[in-house]
Amino acid sequence: TQGAALLAPYYVLVTLRPGWVLWAFYGSSSPYLPIETPLRIFVLVYVLDYVAVVLGSLLNGLGDSRAASLCQLAAALAALGLGLPLAIAWGVTGAASGAAVVAGVTVACAYRLVRARIRARSDAALAFAGARRVGVAHAAVHVAASGQGVLCVDRRLEAERAFGDRAG
Repeated sequence: TQGAALLAPYYVLVTLRPGWVLWAFYGSSSPYLPIETPLRIFVLVYVLDYVAVVLGSLLNGLGDSRAASLCQLAAALAALGLGLPLAIAWGVTGAASGAAVVAGVTVACAYRLVRARIRARSDAALAFAGARRVGVAHAAVHVAASGQGVLCVDRRLEAERAFGDRAG
């Protein structure tokens, strides 16, 4: 979030006044002055890329590099299927639009997978808490959750069996 706070004023300026920013950096005789629209699109691309990197890092941090790779595969397919044709058809504006599509696909994929991982871990924790009260934790957890949530709960149960409530 600190990086986003640092970039936000620049992104707002480039979105609202792209011609002025291009003039300030390249001068009044620059051939880049007419590309205001692609510059605005690239701001959107960089915002989406920032979110995609954060979500991808979260997936990797949760130990799910396969899901992160799946999002990268989806982005690559979007780049080939949509990004390249847009760039060929509409030049720089098409390339910027294609990059926005690719970044959007990456964010959508990563967001969906992060939510699924968080939900699975929450379900495992709830199943563990409820099952612990009725004494059937092992079976209830296996029914309620899958993946790493079960692994974590199984290890916790083993520790509690061995050490009682001191397990931590």
